[in-house]
Amino acid sequence: MNRWIAFALSAALLASTANAAAETATLPGWLAGAWHMEKSGEWTEERWSPPRAGQMIGTSRTGKGDMLGSWELLRIEMDAKGAIALLAAPGGKPPTRFDRTSSSPTGIVFANPAHDYPQKIGYRLEGKRLVAEISKMDGSQAMRWTYERTRF
Repeated sequence: MNRWIAFALSAALLASTANAAAETATLPGWLAGAWHMEKSGEWTEERWSPPRAGQMIGTSRTGKGDMLGSWELLRIEMDAKGAIALLAAPGGKPPTRFDRTSSSPTGIVFANPAHDYPQKIGYRLEGKRLVAEISKMDGSQAMRWTYERTRF
């Protein structure tokens, strides 16, 4: 009987370890697609490719009317050990790395405490909407965007 308990506990531990590894190695495929928001003539768009070859490529741009305010190139990638990071390059500057700190089937948070601002970047699905938020590590200076899915 004790042998069966030991076997069951070993199997549960292996399954738990496999689930943790699978969770670590999952890119946020739910983020893929085109997203936009517009209010009073000001607009923001984000587009994300589906996961492939260990990465997702994203773009973001904001503006008002026909005027571009800012743009950014983004990349979410997984390294050989399964660690996931967001690399953000606003306006063509060199990319800044933000490591994944948490994720779920509908949300992901990245952080870089050494960066001036933002230090935290998060994405989460709320129903059919995508919420993006940036802030300092303590949650201060938070900015939030709520996007609707759109076509490319």
